[in-house]
Amino acid sequence: MISEQSPFRGSILAVSTGILGKILGFSATLLIASYLGATNETDIVFFLYNIIFILVSFFSCFNNNVLVPKLIESGGQKNIKRCSQTLLIGLLTGLIPLLLALIFSWYFAAEVISVLSQFNPPLTGNIEFIIQLMSPLLVLLFLNDFLVNIMQARGNFTFINSVSITQGLSLIICVGLGHRILNSASIPLGFLVSHLIVFCILSFILKDWFKRLSFVIPSLAEIKSFLGLALPVLTLQISQIFILFLPDYLASGMTSGDRKSTRLNSSHLVISYA
Repeated sequence: MISEQSPFRGSILAVSTGILGKILGFSATLLIASYLGATNETDIVFFLYNIIFILVSFFSCFNNNVLVPKLIESGGQKNIKRCSQTLLIGLLTGLIPLLLALIFSWYFAAEVISVLSQFNPPLTGNIEFIIQLMSPLLVLLFLNDFLVNIMQARGNFTFINSVSITQGLSLIICVGLGHRILNSASIPLGFLVSHLIVFCILSFILKDWFKRLSFVIPSLAEIKSFLGLALPVLTLQISQIFILFLPDYLASGMTSGDRKSTRLNSSHLVISYA
Protein backbone atom coordinates (compact mmCIF):
# COMPACT_ATOMS: atom_id res chain seq x y z
CA MET A 1 0.00 0.00 0.00
CA ILE A 2 2.80 2.43 0.91
CA SER A 3 5.42 2.93 -1.78
CA GLU A 4 8.59 4.96 -1.88
CA GLN A 5 8.96 8.24 -3.73
CA SER A 6 12.04 10.34 -4.36
CA PRO A 7 11.86 13.39 -2.02
CA PHE A 8 13.61 15.61 -4.59
CA ARG A 9 11.34 14.57 -7.46
CA GLY A 10 8.26 14.84 -5.25
CA SER A 11 9.23 18.32 -4.04
CA ILE A 12 9.82 19.61 -7.59
CA LEU A 13 6.49 18.24 -8.80
CA ALA A 14 4.60 19.57 -5.77
CA VAL A 15 6.04 23.09 -6.09
CA SER A 16 5.65 23.33 -9.86
CA THR A 17 2.10 21.97 -9.99
CA GLY A 18 1.12 24.06 -6.95
CA ILE A 19 2.37 27.28 -8.59
CA LEU A 20 0.67 26.45 -11.89
CA GLY A 21 -2.60 25.67 -10.09
CA LYS A 22 -2.57 29.01 -8.24
CA ILE A 23 -1.80 30.92 -11.47
CA LEU A 24 -4.69 29.24 -13.27
CA GLY A 25 -7.01 29.78 -10.29
CA PHE A 26 -6.13 33.49 -10.16
CA SER A 27 -6.62 33.78 -13.94
CA ALA A 28 -10.04 32.13 -13.64
CA THR A 29 -11.01 34.60 -10.90
CA LEU A 30 -9.99 37.55 -13.10
CA LEU A 31 -11.96 36.09 -16.01
CA ILE A 32 -15.09 35.66 -13.86
CA ALA A 33 -14.77 39.24 -12.58
CA SER A 34 -14.26 40.57 -16.12
CA TYR A 35 -17.09 38.68 -17.86
CA LEU A 36 -19.68 38.25 -15.10
CA GLY A 37 -18.87 40.80 -12.37
CA ALA A 38 -20.47 40.79 -8.93
CA THR A 39 -24.17 39.97 -9.15
CA ASN A 40 -26.72 38.16 -7.02
CA GLU A 41 -26.17 35.05 -9.09
CA THR A 42 -22.37 35.01 -8.79
CA ASP A 43 -22.69 35.71 -5.05
CA ILE A 44 -25.03 32.75 -4.67
CA VAL A 45 -22.67 30.50 -6.68
CA PHE A 46 -19.75 31.12 -4.32
CA PHE A 47 -22.00 31.16 -1.24
CA LEU A 48 -23.40 27.76 -2.24
CA TYR A 49 -19.93 26.38 -3.03
CA ASN A 50 -18.74 27.37 0.46
CA ILE A 51 -21.81 25.72 2.05
CA ILE A 52 -21.12 22.52 0.07
CA PHE A 53 -17.43 22.62 1.01
CA ILE A 54 -18.26 22.99 4.72
CA LEU A 55 -20.82 20.17 4.61
CA VAL A 56 -18.44 17.83 2.78
CA SER A 57 -15.61 18.72 5.22
CA PHE A 58 -17.63 17.09 8.03
CA PHE A 59 -17.06 13.74 6.27
CA SER A 60 -13.82 14.29 4.33
CA CYS A 61 -12.09 14.96 7.66
CA PHE A 62 -12.36 11.18 8.17
CA ASN A 63 -10.00 10.62 5.25
CA ASN A 64 -6.94 12.28 6.76
CA ASN A 65 -7.63 11.70 10.43
CA VAL A 66 -9.22 8.24 10.43
CA LEU A 67 -8.77 6.48 7.09
CA VAL A 68 -5.00 6.91 6.72
CA PRO A 69 -4.20 5.85 10.34
CA LYS A 70 -6.54 2.86 9.95
CA LEU A 71 -4.84 1.88 6.69
CA ILE A 72 -1.46 1.98 8.42
CA GLU A 73 -2.88 -0.05 11.30
CA SER A 74 -4.36 -2.55 8.83
CA GLY A 75 -0.90 -3.34 7.50
CA GLY A 76 -1.35 -2.24 3.87
CA GLN A 77 -0.15 -4.93 1.45
CA LYS A 78 0.42 -7.36 4.33
CA ASN A 79 -3.32 -7.54 5.02
CA ILE A 80 -5.25 -6.72 1.83
CA LYS A 81 -8.60 -7.96 3.16
CA ARG A 82 -8.54 -5.82 6.32
CA CYS A 83 -7.24 -2.84 4.34
CA SER A 84 -10.11 -3.20 1.83
CA GLN A 85 -12.64 -3.42 4.68
CA THR A 86 -11.29 -0.15 6.08
CA LEU A 87 -11.54 1.55 2.68
CA LEU A 88 -15.12 0.37 2.14
CA ILE A 89 -16.25 1.50 5.61
CA GLY A 90 -14.62 4.90 5.12
CA LEU A 91 -16.24 5.26 1.69
CA LEU A 92 -19.74 4.36 2.89
CA THR A 93 -19.47 6.51 6.04
CA GLY A 94 -19.23 9.65 3.95
CA LEU A 95 -21.02 8.58 0.80
CA ILE A 96 -24.39 7.51 2.27
CA PRO A 97 -25.21 10.77 4.17
CA LEU A 98 -23.91 12.91 1.28
CA LEU A 99 -26.08 11.01 -1.22
CA LEU A 100 -29.08 11.71 1.02
CA ALA A 101 -28.04 15.39 1.15
CA LEU A 102 -27.77 15.38 -2.67
CA ILE A 103 -31.32 14.06 -3.04
CA PHE A 104 -32.61 16.61 -0.52
CA SER A 105 -30.77 19.49 -2.23
CA TRP A 106 -32.17 18.57 -5.64
CA TYR A 107 -35.72 19.27 -4.42
CA PHE A 108 -35.40 21.70 -1.49
CA ALA A 109 -32.05 23.52 -1.83
CA ALA A 110 -33.62 26.62 -3.39
CA GLU A 111 -35.87 27.16 -0.37
CA VAL A 112 -33.06 26.46 2.11
CA ILE A 113 -30.61 28.80 0.34
CA SER A 114 -33.26 31.52 0.16
CA VAL A 115 -33.75 31.35 3.93
CA LEU A 116 -30.03 31.11 4.78
CA SER A 117 -28.76 33.78 2.41
CA GLN A 118 -31.65 36.28 2.49
CA PHE A 119 -30.63 37.35 -1.03
CA ASN A 120 -32.83 39.99 -2.60
CA PRO A 121 -34.45 39.71 -5.13
CA PRO A 122 -35.80 36.16 -4.62
CA LEU A 123 -34.19 33.18 -6.32
CA THR A 124 -34.88 32.95 -10.06
CA GLY A 125 -35.19 29.97 -12.38
CA ASN A 126 -31.56 30.36 -13.47
CA ILE A 127 -30.40 30.14 -9.86
CA GLU A 128 -32.40 26.92 -9.41
CA PHE A 129 -30.51 25.58 -12.45
CA ILE A 130 -27.24 26.67 -10.81
CA ILE A 131 -28.17 24.80 -7.63
CA GLN A 132 -28.91 21.63 -9.62
CA LEU A 133 -25.55 21.93 -11.39
CA MET A 134 -23.71 22.28 -8.09
CA SER A 135 -25.58 19.59 -6.15
CA PRO A 136 -23.44 16.68 -7.48
CA LEU A 137 -20.40 18.37 -5.91
CA LEU A 138 -21.69 17.11 -2.56
CA VAL A 139 -20.63 13.62 -3.65
CA LEU A 140 -17.79 14.44 -6.05
CA LEU A 141 -15.82 16.55 -3.55
CA PHE A 142 -15.89 13.72 -1.02
CA LEU A 143 -15.09 10.98 -3.55
CA ASN A 144 -12.13 12.90 -4.98
CA ASP A 145 -10.75 13.62 -1.53
CA PHE A 146 -11.19 9.94 -0.63
CA LEU A 147 -9.35 8.80 -3.78
CA VAL A 148 -6.58 11.39 -3.34
CA ASN A 149 -5.93 9.97 0.14
CA ILE A 150 -5.56 6.50 -1.37
CA MET A 151 -3.11 7.97 -3.88
CA GLN A 152 -1.15 9.49 -1.03
CA ALA A 153 -1.14 6.18 0.81
CA ARG A 154 0.40 4.68 -2.34
CA GLY A 155 3.18 7.26 -2.22
CA ASN A 156 1.88 9.87 -4.68
CA PHE A 157 1.72 13.20 -2.81
CA THR A 158 1.57 15.52 -5.82
CA PHE A 159 -1.73 14.59 -7.46
CA ILE A 160 -3.71 16.82 -5.12
CA ASN A 161 -2.09 19.86 -6.77
CA SER A 162 -3.37 18.72 -10.15
CA VAL A 163 -6.91 19.16 -8.81
CA SER A 164 -6.40 22.94 -8.65
CA ILE A 165 -4.88 22.87 -12.16
CA THR A 166 -7.90 21.01 -13.55
CA GLN A 167 -10.34 23.34 -11.75
CA GLY A 168 -8.56 26.46 -13.00
CA LEU A 169 -8.51 25.22 -16.60
CA SER A 170 -12.15 24.10 -16.50
CA LEU A 171 -13.31 27.44 -15.11
CA ILE A 172 -11.34 29.36 -17.74
CA ILE A 173 -12.77 27.24 -20.58
CA CYS A 174 -16.38 27.10 -19.29
CA VAL A 175 -16.59 30.78 -18.35
CA GLY A 176 -14.67 31.92 -21.43
CA LEU A 177 -16.82 29.96 -23.88
CA GLY A 178 -20.15 29.76 -22.08
CA HIS A 179 -20.63 33.06 -20.22
CA ARG A 180 -22.75 34.58 -23.01
CA ILE A 181 -25.20 31.66 -23.09
CA LEU A 182 -25.11 30.34 -19.51
CA ASN A 183 -24.21 33.58 -17.71
CA SER A 184 -23.37 32.77 -14.06
CA ALA A 185 -24.23 29.10 -14.59
CA SER A 186 -20.92 28.77 -16.45
CA ILE A 187 -19.12 28.94 -13.06
CA PRO A 188 -20.77 25.88 -11.47
CA LEU A 189 -20.41 24.11 -14.82
CA GLY A 190 -16.66 24.71 -14.56
CA PHE A 191 -16.62 23.34 -10.99
CA LEU A 192 -18.63 20.29 -12.03
CA VAL A 193 -16.54 19.51 -15.12
CA SER A 194 -13.25 19.85 -13.22
CA HIS A 195 -14.26 17.48 -10.43
CA LEU A 196 -15.73 15.00 -12.93
CA ILE A 197 -12.42 14.97 -14.83
CA VAL A 198 -10.45 14.41 -11.61
CA PHE A 199 -12.83 11.62 -10.54
CA CYS A 200 -12.50 9.85 -13.91
CA ILE A 201 -8.69 10.06 -13.82
CA LEU A 202 -8.47 8.81 -10.23
CA SER A 203 -11.02 6.05 -10.87
CA PHE A 204 -8.99 4.83 -13.84
CA ILE A 205 -5.74 4.84 -11.86
CA LEU A 206 -7.33 3.08 -8.87
CA LYS A 207 -9.66 0.74 -10.78
CA ASP A 208 -8.04 -2.29 -9.16
CA TRP A 209 -9.06 -1.01 -5.71
CA PHE A 210 -12.67 -0.60 -6.84
CA LYS A 211 -12.69 -4.22 -8.00
CA ARG A 212 -11.44 -5.34 -4.58
CA LEU A 213 -14.05 -3.29 -2.72
CA SER A 214 -16.88 -4.94 -4.65
CA PHE A 215 -16.02 -8.31 -3.09
CA VAL A 216 -15.52 -7.10 0.49
CA ILE A 217 -18.00 -7.42 3.36
CA PRO A 218 -16.99 -5.24 6.36
CA SER A 219 -16.78 -7.01 9.70
CA LEU A 220 -18.67 -5.66 12.70
CA ALA A 221 -15.39 -5.27 14.61
CA GLU A 222 -13.92 -3.09 11.84
CA ILE A 223 -17.06 -0.93 11.72
CA LYS A 224 -16.95 -0.36 15.48
CA SER A 225 -13.24 0.40 15.35
CA PHE A 226 -13.67 2.92 12.51
CA LEU A 227 -16.65 4.67 14.11
CA GLY A 228 -14.81 4.78 17.42
CA LEU A 229 -12.29 7.10 15.77
CA ALA A 230 -14.71 8.82 13.38
CA LEU A 231 -17.21 10.14 15.94
CA PRO A 232 -14.64 12.12 18.02
CA VAL A 233 -13.13 13.51 14.78
CA LEU A 234 -16.59 14.58 13.57
CA THR A 235 -17.29 16.26 16.91
CA LEU A 236 -14.03 18.20 16.72
CA GLN A 237 -14.71 19.21 13.11
CA ILE A 238 -18.17 20.54 13.96
CA SER A 239 -16.73 22.39 16.97
CA GLN A 240 -14.07 23.96 14.75
CA ILE A 241 -16.66 25.26 12.27
CA PHE A 242 -18.82 26.53 15.13
CA ILE A 243 -15.89 28.42 16.68
CA LEU A 244 -15.11 30.07 13.32
CA PHE A 245 -18.63 31.51 13.06
CA LEU A 246 -19.06 32.30 16.76
CA PRO A 247 -17.22 35.70 16.74
CA ASP A 248 -19.35 36.97 13.83
CA TYR A 249 -22.52 35.81 15.55
CA LEU A 250 -21.60 37.51 18.83
CA ALA A 251 -20.50 40.68 17.03
CA SER A 252 -23.80 40.92 15.15
CA GLY A 253 -25.67 41.12 18.47
CA MET A 254 -23.60 43.97 19.94
CA THR A 255 -25.16 47.39 20.21
CA SER A 256 -23.66 50.20 18.14
CA GLY A 257 -21.83 53.00 19.98
CA ASP A 258 -22.40 56.71 19.29
CA ARG A 259 -20.20 58.67 16.91
CA LYS A 260 -18.20 60.31 19.70
CA SER A 261 -17.17 57.01 21.24
CA THR A 262 -16.43 55.61 17.78
CA ARG A 263 -14.07 58.50 17.03
CA LEU A 264 -12.34 58.08 20.36
CA ASN A 265 -11.93 54.34 19.81
CA SER A 266 -10.60 54.89 16.30
CA SER A 267 -8.03 57.49 17.42
CA HIS A 268 -7.00 55.23 20.29
CA LEU A 269 -6.38 52.40 17.80
CA VAL A 270 -4.29 54.65 15.59
CA ILE A 271 -2.18 55.78 18.54
CA SER A 272 -1.79 52.22 19.72
CA TYR A 273 -0.61 50.95 16.35
CA ALA A 274 1.63 53.99 15.88
